[in-house]
Amino acid sequence: MRKYLRFLLCAIYCLMAVELPAISSSYEDKPIRTIQINVNRLSPDSQMDPSKIKERLLSKEGDNYSSTEFDRDLKKLSEEFGQVQPQVKLVNGELELRFDLWLKSHIRSIEWEGNSAVTKAKLKEKLGLKSGMVFDRQKFKLAVHEVKTYYSKKGFFEANIDYDIVEDTDSNEVDVRIKIDEGRPGRIEDILFEGVTANEEKEILERLITKKYKFFVSWITESGIYRNDAMEVDKLTVLSYLQNQGYADATVNLNILESSKSDRIKVQFVAQKGDRYSLADLSIQGNEAFSEDQLVHLMKVSPGDFFSPEKIRESAENIRNYYGSIGYADCIVRYEPHLDPEADEYRINFFIEEGKQYRVGLIRVTGNHSTKAQVILRESLLNPGDVLNSERLKLTEQRLLNIGYFTNVNVYAVAAADELSTEEGNGAYRDLHIEVEETGTGQVSASVGVGTGEQVTGTIALTEKNFNSLGVLDLFDEGWSALRGGGEYTQLNLTFGKRYRNYSASWTKPYFMDSDWSVGLEGGITDRNNLASKEYEMSSWSSKVHANYTINQFMNLSLYYRYRNVELEATKDADQSIKDQEKNNGTVAGLGFTLNYNSTDHPLFPTEGIRSSLGFEAAVLGGKHNFLSMEYLNSYYYAVCKNGVFRIRADFRFIDPVCDSTAETLPMDERLFMGGETSVRGYRLHALGEKFDDKKEAKGGISTSLFSFEYAHRLHQNFGAFAFFDSGQISTRHYRISKFYSSFGGGLRLFFFEGAPPVVVGYGVPLDAEKEDHRKFFFSFGGRF
Repeated sequence: MRKYLRFLLCAIYCLMAVELPAISSSYEDKPIRTIQINVNRLSPDSQMDPSKIKERLLSKEGDNYSSTEFDRDLKKLSEEFGQVQPQVKLVNGELELRFDLWLKSHIRSIEWEGNSAVTKAKLKEKLGLKSGMVFDRQKFKLAVHEVKTYYSKKGFFEANIDYDIVEDTDSNEVDVRIKIDEGRPGRIEDILFEGVTANEEKEILERLITKKYKFFVSWITESGIYRNDAMEVDKLTVLSYLQNQGYADATVNLNILESSKSDRIKVQFVAQKGDRYSLADLSIQGNEAFSEDQLVHLMKVSPGDFFSPEKIRESAENIRNYYGSIGYADCIVRYEPHLDPEADEYRINFFIEEGKQYRVGLIRVTGNHSTKAQVILRESLLNPGDVLNSERLKLTEQRLLNIGYFTNVNVYAVAAADELSTEEGNGAYRDLHIEVEETGTGQVSASVGVGTGEQVTGTIALTEKNFNSLGVLDLFDEGWSALRGGGEYTQLNLTFGKRYRNYSASWTKPYFMDSDWSVGLEGGITDRNNLASKEYEMSSWSSKVHANYTINQFMNLSLYYRYRNVELEATKDADQSIKDQEKNNGTVAGLGFTLNYNSTDHPLFPTEGIRSSLGFEAAVLGGKHNFLSMEYLNSYYYAVCKNGVFRIRADFRFIDPVCDSTAETLPMDERLFMGGETSVRGYRLHALGEKFDDKKEAKGGISTSLFSFEYAHRLHQNFGAFAFFDSGQISTRHYRISKFYSSFGGGLRLFFFEGAPPVVVGYGVPLDAEKEDHRKFFFSFGGRF
């Protein structure tokens, strides 16, 4: 009987579902005679006017009925009221619409049960709801989810939250009771392993997302907390590791163990390794372009190795990439493992479908509304007629992303145009499509720099990374958009502070005249600079023309010509020996070069490699002051361990005054100085070396040497510690080594924003010089070794 009843109800429901569209469509375009609004639970003193609600509806009396407008009215009313019940009646060919509305309930009370580790005040803050607020069920569910998320972040991985909502229809209010089962706290005291060796345990721990809870780190990083999703990933990580060690049948289980501490747990991975399998033989079939011996060298596995699915996949990928590098774009590499269960050995067969070798046909660029096609094509490592190298194709895509003009870049090969294919043999060519999605390349930025010697400075920068200087000619016809798309870099800077103010502009054009040279112009005005001393103030203006050439991936050459005017103004209370320096005001005109070598693995935070620079300048081209200058700057980085880097720095700078110039007649702003965060830490900025007659301010010199040794350890992605020993000398004589000033100390580097320079806080202990030259504590934003 129940079977038949269910069938009957189902049939009725289906018939109603079929009829509803027909009824709804029968109302379409019928005239609306009346619209009635009835608001339930409305208090006597309420000022809500139903007629005002009617005025906001899209459906109007006298208009024809529109199902689209009616649906929008329902949606709008549902957002404003707790419940909406519409009625549509057809009377004598006209429609009567009625909307019964119920006001949204208000929260009368919120009660908490079961919380002990988290206070009610904190729970109320996370819930974000309180008595008197309108009750919205969907928002309430999201608020409860926020509370659950907070418990998870605090480590209560077993936390469960339930709630009861009691409605009072008479007062149109709700009482909320939230019941919490906190469960065990998930701060991980230890990560244990069963079924693996000590060496395996060490390697697995480095791969895990989950870490032990450490009081001094975890409260900042939120590490060491049990999270279900991370633990599932870690479980797969352990399994994958064992399988790649040859334990193809391995299984891994996860246990949560009690700790002797009430607010801690222990996590245990239990591994069942099973048999360990090795590779008996490797075979390759289908290869014609390369011999088997050539391809075997690409393998990451060989007979006798332990079975590793990961290395086998990588071997297949290496073969495919090798074929792709010489134009076999359609090459497919498959492999099949065959198990000999008696010998616990696998035999791997690789099958290669080489396909045809292709060359690059046409290159098409799409999506570049502002950027000129030439700017995009010059980043391409492939040209028409070249072998279709898949590696160069990927690098082209990466190069285009790196220049910062596009949010998305897609470079791919398609079947070539028919006429080109028939000329050289069907299928011999593939056209290259470069699809780009442009992004804004103009930027206005503001930053603040803080240093021990510099105090506080602010910088406002206006940058356009895709500037078009020739667009000035079309500015009146095309507007400001004409100034974009040329692939040039331009920047305007304003830096200001109590003791420093500078205005500068720069412009650079890469690939000048389609060559590997880039050329540029720079100019700047400094109208206040008393960073080095309060006894005098420097001002200057300068201009510079430069050209850069990239020799290879490690080396580049820079040529430049600069013209600069420097003026010093001593304060009224300054010593006469400082006032005498005003005689040295004047111009400097120099032609020079810099040869740079950089093999480091990161532009901002290197861990390995060498950064070296050799420079020479002849300032003898029309300025008041004449001299030759040389510098040889070196930094060496060596990774001691995973997070530890040892750094050595050795810098040598020399100035050789010529003609009528001497060390005493050089402008102060052209001399060399020593001391401060960028040279010998622990001393006052520019404080070392010979002093003026007042015995306070340093004269500067023409020969300097600096040696620095530092060990830096990254404790977390957001901060690291360092220890250093610095030693430097400065002399006013030609190519002379004077007294060395040394210091040692340490500090912290704080990385608040990814890719931004760190905040450096340190303490240096000077070993030489007078106490007034000491500045043991140093602080800076953007310190760089």
